[in-house]
Amino acid sequence: MDESKSISVILEVAERIFFQFGYTNSSMEEIANECGMSKKTIYKHFASKEEVLMECVKRKIDINSKRITEIIYSEDIKFHDKIEKIILATSENFKEIDISFLYDIKKSCKEAWKLIENHKLNHIPKNFTDLITDGIKKGYVKKDVKAEIVAYIYLSAMLNLLDSSFFSNTSNYSILEIIKEIDNTIFYGVIKR
Repeated sequence: MDESKSISVILEVAERIFFQFGYTNSSMEEIANECGMSKKTIYKHFASKEEVLMECVKRKIDINSKRITEIIYSEDIKFHDKIEKIILATSENFKEIDISFLYDIKKSCKEAWKLIENHKLNHIPKNFTDLITDGIKKGYVKKDVKAEIVAYIYLSAMLNLLDSSFFSNTSNYSILEIIKEIDNTIFYGVIKR
């Protein structure tokens, strides 16, 4: 197996294991076994479990960011379809991630958590301000809506989702149900009917 294929396999397997069992409850040995390779081979590519996690987080952020950005800035997708696609993509982004994984890295791996926080703070406000502004210009969003405020409300809702007290008070619902409700409430609250 060539080097780039090896790295890709390691990251795919590690991502699945981390997302399912959490970062602290996973070991390099488990990742190696699932990959069908030795720990020595993994350490040839990554210095530590934390480095594997960092690459998994970067990869997930890049994939998700690209997907959402393509939807928001596409000229070929109608505004209402963009909203539906964003809701679907956001749900898909969290589908395989257990909320405990996020709490785990927030506590155990500050650098990975910082990557997630920076991504949210640097991308959500701009992209969603642009989306809402475009919707206002095209007549799909109410004219009196303040696009930047709506973007920050969305950011705030997504940040609160990762607050353990918020999640414990909504424990009857899956993370997917909560995200879908946030998306529906925010987006459909500003769209003209």
